[in-house]
Amino acid sequence: TCVRDDTGNPLHFISQFIDIDDRKRAEAERDLAEAERNRAVAELHDALAALRESEAKYKFLVEGTPVPLIELDRDLDISTANGALGDLLDRDPIGLSVWDIVHPEDHERLIQLCGDDVGDDIVLDVRVLTGGGRERWVRSHTRVHLDAERMLASVTATWTDITEARREAEDLRLR
Repeated sequence: TCVRDDTGNPLHFISQFIDIDDRKRAEAERDLAEAERNRAVAELHDALAALRESEAKYKFLVEGTPVPLIELDRDLDISTANGALGDLLDRDPIGLSVWDIVHPEDHERLIQLCGDDVGDDIVLDVRVLTGGGRERWVRSHTRVHLDAERMLASVTATWTDITEARREAEDLRLR
């Protein structure tokens, strides 16, 4: 600011200097943090889009497959299944125990087979009971999944209805 005498002539200047380094540093840090946040939001957006695409593919594979697909949890309850399994069993299978579906006379064979070579693929023909009480034969292609302690984590399988093929084979045998 210019200080003048009574006649308007400049006498001297008064000035003030303020150190704004801290403010400029804080603004730069804020701008950097905002750029990092924007980058993280963009990465999250991309990851969500990829997840949605993956989920759509998974749903297409599971629901679009005409063969019954089943996943059992560590308690051998059905945790995941496709519509084809519900059609085969004439009921919603989610939450049912495999022991409530597999025919009681096949339980022991199932226990013995699953006790052998856990971790290998298992192919087994068993009878299952539908919601209406009918008996169906299925060929189960099964894989047992173990956790880090080699304890049962889950079981996945496909169940192919072989009831008609078994009837035809039996009819041929009896001829």
